[in-house]
Amino acid sequence: MVKYYSTMIKRISLQNYRNIESLSADFEPGVNIVIAPNGSGKTNLLESIYFLSYNKVFRTIEQVGQLVSHNSELARVEAELDNQSISEKLVTKEGKISALLNKKAVVPSRLGDKIPVLLFAPASVNLVDGDATVRRDDLDTFLSKIDGDYRLTLIEYKKIIKQRNAQIKLIKDGESDYSGMGFWDGKLIDLSHKLYQHRINYIQTLNDTSKEVELERYTPVTIIYKEHVDVSGSSDKFSEYMRVLEEKIATGRHKELGAGKSLYGAHRDEISIFMNEMDLRYLGSRGQQRVGAFIYKLTQYSLLKKVKDESPVFLIDDLMSELDTKNREICGRIIVKNVEQSILTSAEETEIDSETKSVSKFVRIIRD
Repeated sequence: MVKYYSTMIKRISLQNYRNIESLSADFEPGVNIVIAPNGSGKTNLLESIYFLSYNKVFRTIEQVGQLVSHNSELARVEAELDNQSISEKLVTKEGKISALLNKKAVVPSRLGDKIPVLLFAPASVNLVDGDATVRRDDLDTFLSKIDGDYRLTLIEYKKIIKQRNAQIKLIKDGESDYSGMGFWDGKLIDLSHKLYQHRINYIQTLNDTSKEVELERYTPVTIIYKEHVDVSGSSDKFSEYMRVLEEKIATGRHKELGAGKSLYGAHRDEISIFMNEMDLRYLGSRGQQRVGAFIYKLTQYSLLKKVKDESPVFLIDDLMSELDTKNREICGRIIVKNVEQSILTSAEETEIDSETKSVSKFVRIIRD
């Protein structure tokens, strides 16, 4: 395994985070196993690390201020890294996020570069069998992490979609006409084309990376990009995508008017996850879907290592519970072989195979 520069997490401390008044945990390189009953705070621990990196959480909340525990005004997440730096993120009841790096104020998003993180959680299986929105959001989140140009283009695209939808609604309500739509159409087509180019290049790189991951008897995943416009048969898919999208928008105005929103653009594209030439969404068993989602996230982990030349922390929440004994053993060995630092949670110690346990650290959650 190629060795990458790694910024390891040594210690995490939480204050007034969700149902946790005070919690701390120490970590080491390699596999860190957190065994604790459901409801004890182990998923909150992983979520807090994710929040440090991404400025958002992986479980549904209406606004980030809900992370602050009852009867408190401020929640704090602090990470001590092995390079002696300390990253802190604070969130108020009103949802205001601030960040500190070595006690100095920084832009909150900067901590994502200091603590690169990848996550597998039970909901990650929705990447295989869930709604297309789940896969698009994951794709956008990951690409924004590794590609600053993509992140800025996506931000602009979302603004254009919001403004264009507002214009469609004005037309639908009889308060405006189509005279001003040309500008919004042009911006939508141009930005969709840019996002499409980034995504196609990313998918190719991800599929190449998947072949480099040590998977034992498992096979690599293959990601197929599915455009919502037909570009089949074209030798230049990028130009064809732009042309067909322009045509769809011009001929589909009545459909958009009826729906009251933009129906064409990069926000309607989709991906599918294949394994053994099988679309896991339709043909995979529950176990195959879970393994496929895990390998997909592990492949992203490996790609992030290459792009950043640094090993992220791999957060793995409740992977083993729905796997049989043999697949638990294989997944355990795969984690040991491919990941420089992982934090693996489980409700039962029996869910972790003996070989993995023998080379892992058991983490004790300390709550005051």
